[in-house]
Amino acid sequence: MSAIRASFLHNISAVGVAFSGVLAITARGQTIDKLSLRLFAALGAGAGLLYFLFIGLNNGFRVWSASNAIGNLVILTLMGGVLAAGTFVLARRAGRALKSGEESRSLGEGGIEASLPQRAAEQKSRP
Repeated sequence: MSAIRASFLHNISAVGVAFSGVLAITARGQTIDKLSLRLFAALGAGAGLLYFLFIGLNNGFRVWSASNAIGNLVILTLMGGVLAAGTFVLARRAGRALKSGEESRSLGEGGIEASLPQRAAEQKSRP
Protein backbone atom coordinates (compact mmCIF):
# COMPACT_ATOMS: atom_id res chain seq x y z
CA MET A 1 0.00 0.00 0.00
CA SER A 2 1.45 3.34 -0.92
CA ALA A 3 2.15 5.96 1.71
CA ILE A 4 -0.43 8.36 0.24
CA ARG A 5 -3.19 5.74 0.30
CA ALA A 6 -2.30 4.71 3.87
CA SER A 7 -2.35 8.36 4.97
CA PHE A 8 -5.73 8.92 3.30
CA LEU A 9 -7.24 5.85 5.00
CA HIS A 10 -5.81 6.97 8.33
CA ASN A 11 -7.40 10.40 7.91
CA ILE A 12 -10.78 8.88 7.04
CA SER A 13 -10.72 6.65 10.12
CA ALA A 14 -9.61 9.49 12.41
CA VAL A 15 -12.36 11.78 11.14
CA GLY A 16 -14.83 8.91 11.61
CA VAL A 17 -13.81 8.42 15.22
CA ALA A 18 -14.05 12.16 15.87
CA PHE A 19 -17.47 12.23 14.18
CA SER A 20 -18.68 9.36 16.37
CA GLY A 21 -17.62 11.21 19.49
CA VAL A 22 -19.25 14.47 18.43
CA LEU A 23 -22.43 12.61 17.39
CA ALA A 24 -22.61 10.74 20.68
CA ILE A 25 -22.44 13.99 22.62
CA THR A 26 -24.78 16.14 20.53
CA ALA A 27 -27.45 13.66 19.42
CA ARG A 28 -27.71 11.53 22.52
CA GLY A 29 -31.02 9.72 22.80
CA GLN A 30 -32.30 10.66 19.34
CA THR A 31 -33.13 8.17 16.61
CA ILE A 32 -31.87 8.44 13.04
CA ASP A 33 -35.39 9.43 11.95
CA LYS A 34 -35.26 12.57 14.11
CA LEU A 35 -31.86 13.76 12.86
CA SER A 36 -31.43 15.84 9.71
CA LEU A 37 -28.96 15.58 6.87
CA ARG A 38 -27.77 19.13 7.62
CA LEU A 39 -27.05 18.24 11.23
CA PHE A 40 -25.12 15.11 10.22
CA ALA A 41 -23.09 16.99 7.61
CA ALA A 42 -22.36 19.80 10.07
CA LEU A 43 -21.26 17.31 12.74
CA GLY A 44 -19.01 15.58 10.21
CA ALA A 45 -17.51 18.89 9.14
CA GLY A 46 -16.99 19.73 12.81
CA ALA A 47 -15.21 16.42 13.31
CA GLY A 48 -12.96 17.22 10.35
CA LEU A 49 -12.23 20.60 11.89
CA LEU A 50 -11.39 18.98 15.23
CA TYR A 51 -9.03 16.58 13.47
CA PHE A 52 -7.39 19.50 11.64
CA LEU A 53 -6.83 21.24 14.98
CA PHE A 54 -5.47 18.04 16.51
CA ILE A 55 -2.94 17.64 13.68
CA GLY A 56 -2.10 21.33 13.77
CA LEU A 57 -1.45 21.37 17.49
CA ASN A 58 0.73 18.28 17.17
CA ASN A 59 3.42 20.08 15.18
CA GLY A 60 1.35 20.61 12.02
CA PHE A 61 1.21 24.37 12.35
CA ARG A 62 5.01 24.50 12.58
CA VAL A 63 5.67 22.58 9.39
CA TRP A 64 2.74 23.67 7.22
CA SER A 65 2.92 26.71 5.02
CA ALA A 66 -0.16 28.94 5.03
CA SER A 67 -1.42 27.42 1.77
CA ASN A 68 -0.91 23.87 3.09
CA ALA A 69 -2.75 24.70 6.30
CA ILE A 70 -5.70 26.17 4.38
CA GLY A 71 -5.72 23.20 2.01
CA ASN A 72 -5.70 20.72 4.90
CA LEU A 73 -8.47 22.65 6.65
CA VAL A 74 -10.66 22.58 3.53
CA ILE A 75 -9.94 18.93 2.70
CA LEU A 76 -10.52 17.59 6.21
CA THR A 77 -13.65 19.67 6.80
CA LEU A 78 -15.17 18.70 3.45
CA MET A 79 -14.17 15.07 3.88
CA GLY A 80 -15.84 14.96 7.28
CA GLY A 81 -19.05 16.57 6.04
CA VAL A 82 -19.35 14.49 2.87
CA LEU A 83 -18.60 11.17 4.59
CA ALA A 84 -21.05 11.97 7.38
CA ALA A 85 -23.78 12.85 4.88
CA GLY A 86 -23.13 9.63 2.97
CA THR A 87 -23.30 7.61 6.17
CA PHE A 88 -26.57 9.31 7.09
CA VAL A 89 -28.18 8.53 3.72
CA LEU A 90 -27.02 4.91 3.92
CA ALA A 91 -28.33 4.54 7.48
CA ARG A 92 -31.72 6.00 6.54
CA ARG A 93 -32.05 3.62 3.59
CA ALA A 94 -31.09 0.65 5.74
CA GLY A 95 -33.63 1.72 8.36
CA ARG A 96 -36.41 1.92 5.77
CA ALA A 97 -35.49 -1.47 4.34
CA LEU A 98 -35.63 -3.07 7.76
CA LYS A 99 -38.96 -1.40 8.61
CA SER A 100 -40.60 -2.52 5.37
CA GLY A 101 -41.60 -5.83 6.95
CA GLU A 102 -39.03 -8.02 5.26
CA GLU A 103 -36.96 -10.16 7.53
CA SER A 104 -33.33 -9.17 7.52
CA ARG A 105 -30.80 -11.73 6.41
CA SER A 106 -28.39 -12.84 9.09
CA LEU A 107 -26.04 -15.65 9.86
CA GLY A 108 -27.95 -16.55 12.97
CA GLU A 109 -26.43 -17.86 16.15
CA GLY A 110 -23.08 -19.50 15.89
CA GLY A 111 -22.00 -17.73 12.72
CA ILE A 112 -20.16 -19.69 10.09
CA GLU A 113 -18.90 -22.42 12.43
CA ALA A 114 -22.45 -23.66 13.03
CA SER A 115 -23.03 -24.20 9.32
CA LEU A 116 -19.82 -26.17 8.65
CA PRO A 117 -21.23 -29.59 9.70
CA GLN A 118 -24.33 -28.95 7.57
CA ARG A 119 -22.16 -28.01 4.57
CA ALA A 120 -20.05 -31.15 5.04
CA ALA A 121 -23.20 -33.31 5.14
CA GLU A 122 -24.48 -31.66 1.93
CA GLN A 123 -21.20 -32.32 0.15
CA LYS A 124 -21.24 -36.01 1.19
CA SER A 125 -24.74 -36.45 -0.17
CA ARG A 126 -23.74 -35.15 -3.63
CA PRO A 127 -22.63 -37.78 -6.16
